[in-house]
Amino acid sequence: MNKQQLHSLIADLIPITCQPFLSKILFPQKVKKEKTAEEYLDGALEIQKKSADVIKSMHDRVSETEKVGQNTYEQLVQDREVMENINKDLGEIETELEMAKKQLKSIIVGLTRDKICRCFMILILLAVVA
Repeated sequence: MNKQQLHSLIADLIPITCQPFLSKILFPQKVKKEKTAEEYLDGALEIQKKSADVIKSMHDRVSETEKVGQNTYEQLVQDREVMENINKDLGEIETELEMAKKQLKSIIVGLTRDKICRCFMILILLAVVA
């Protein structure tokens, strides 16, 4: 019979009325010590401290999140301004491009007239010479 079986047999033989007293003697590792009021208060204070630490940690994370959100908002505002300026510049470029197209058409029309005039002059000169 091993030690565990022996303890089990003794525990079965001990009358219920004297079991708490004998359990303390025979099975000291299994007996739970009753907590005092001071130990309960110490436990409660430890729980409060841990709770306060968790709350502080959460508060710090919320503060960090707010900072990140504020930085993101500021960056988005700057990006919006840049995009509005780009859009404005594109509008100006489009206007200038239309003006350049009109000027090119005018130059081409002028050059075409000059060539037609030269051709007629050459034809007239050839007709006079011939």
